[in-house]
Formats: sequence, C-alpha cells, structure tokens
Amino acid sequence: MTMRERIMQGKLFTDECEGLPEERLAAKKRMKAFNDLEPDELEKRGLR
Repeated sequence: MTMRERIMQGKLFTDECEGLPEERLAAKKRMKAFNDLEPDELEKRGLR
C-alpha cells in the first residue's frame, strides 16, 4: 500500500516519501501567495 493510499483511507502515514515533501512545500507557497494578497484583490482571492 502506498502512502497516498494510506492517506486516502485515513490511516497513519509518513509524509517524507513519494513526492509528498515537494507537494507540501508547493502548498505552503500557494498559501503564502494567497495570504500576501491585498484586501482589494478580490479577483485573485477568488471572491469575484
């Protein structure tokens, strides 16, 4: 069973394999970019 399968089944897993660290870093970058948007950038925030 792969770690991704374990995640999908809600089982314990380690996130230090199968590209998961890279995916976690990419998600953190997207979250930071979103949080750094100005309050009036509604379109970029997906609110328009």
